[in-house]
Amino acid sequence: MQTQELSIRRASTPERQLAAWLLPRALGVSRLSQHVEPSVLVAYMEGRLAGALAMACIVAPNESPAVPCALHVVPWVRRRGVARGLLAEAERLALHWGVPGLTSFDAVHEGSPEAECWAWLGFEPVVAMQRFRCSGVAMQDALAPLWKRMQARGGIPEGAKLTPLGEAPPEQLSRLRAMHLGSLPDGIEVYGESHDPDISLAAWTADGRVAGMLVCRRPVNGAVFVESRVVAPGQRNGWVNLCLMLEGVKRGMAKGATAIEFDAGPAHADTVLLARRAGGELVHRTLRFRRAIKSD
Repeated sequence: MQTQELSIRRASTPERQLAAWLLPRALGVSRLSQHVEPSVLVAYMEGRLAGALAMACIVAPNESPAVPCALHVVPWVRRRGVARGLLAEAERLALHWGVPGLTSFDAVHEGSPEAECWAWLGFEPVVAMQRFRCSGVAMQDALAPLWKRMQARGGIPEGAKLTPLGEAPPEQLSRLRAMHLGSLPDGIEVYGESHDPDISLAAWTADGRVAGMLVCRRPVNGAVFVESRVVAPGQRNGWVNLCLMLEGVKRGMAKGATAIEFDAGPAHADTVLLARRAGGELVHRTLRFRRAIKSD
């Protein structure tokens, strides 16, 4: 695309390196290029680099087809059509790939400047994650009856157990997290300063397989934050999730915490219901933004 003022083209190798400075989360740490080499567009205005857009043909399962893209326009040329020009070229490329939509690469906080920018560009918000804060006592009161009912109907397999996360084989933890959270399988940091080895737990089946994991940060301002909770597909909707959450709350309270914070995505309706049963407060929401491509 080229007008008298604005020129947009595929980035050359040196220009890709410049674009990484503008888009560090998407390109600087190679997040978009884990599986597919991203396409990078650069915009010039008055002979100077005005902005960049990175996108890759990666379509998330169980979602409306949309290509993730990251966009940055330098301050001195904002509100002069650079973003819209880059997105127009991105739409042409997405349609060439057979994908009828674009989505923001990052989830952003509701009400943030980034959220306002995506909305101004014609993108529609979709809730990506909700963070809840619940009283530890209220959470125990909500979980304990569920645990008792599960015990009464024999829903806890003989030989199942919980251990500190650090006692689980690192390769099993890495594989579980990589499969279900998209993390790189390089190992999991469970002994870092922010993570609490006493509250972070692994759930085991009787045959020695890790069925789930709970990674918690050390209590701050009276609250334990659940950084990640992963349950193997064959163990979902059963004892693993319930046991991890109940024991995590108990151990957090034993260390002086009075509240627990955790995230719930669109697929975690049961977690949202649990938060509401425990009288949880919605701390914040993060949003992704999507835009359908209008075909000519």
